[in-house]
Amino acid sequence: RTLFWVCLLFVIVCYIFSILLQQLITDYSVLETPRDKLLWGNVGRSMVTLAQIASYSGIDEVQRLVDVHLSPWVLLLFLGFLCISSLGLFNLAVGVLMTYALKTETNHSQFESSILRLLEHKTLHELRSALIKECHVTLGESGF
Repeated sequence: RTLFWVCLLFVIVCYIFSILLQQLITDYSVLETPRDKLLWGNVGRSMVTLAQIASYSGIDEVQRLVDVHLSPWVLLLFLGFLCISSLGLFNLAVGVLMTYALKTETNHSQFESSILRLLEHKTLHELRSALIKECHVTLGESGF
């Protein structure tokens, strides 16, 4: 459930930054190539491009766009997005997954120790039964 909220927060952050960046890019009218229009043509495409940038797979497109067409100050906007999304939200998601993994391991260890205690109890019960039988056999032979 927590991971759902992290993903939702990531989508909201992508949406906000895609609106800002799409508006900046269209104001500067730098959508010259079909590739630029494919990446930044509308808010939805900008969100997908930002999601790729957050995973560091499309970072070269940002560098090219900023170097060729936009002010270097726009790079700060991209860096802000990277800090929030990649470093912040993805770290949070990894933390949530690690917490669940540790909790699962703890539950598994508790389950394993319970099984071992049950097996010990069963073994002791079988030993007790065998001793009682042996006592009956021994006592029966001695005439008691």
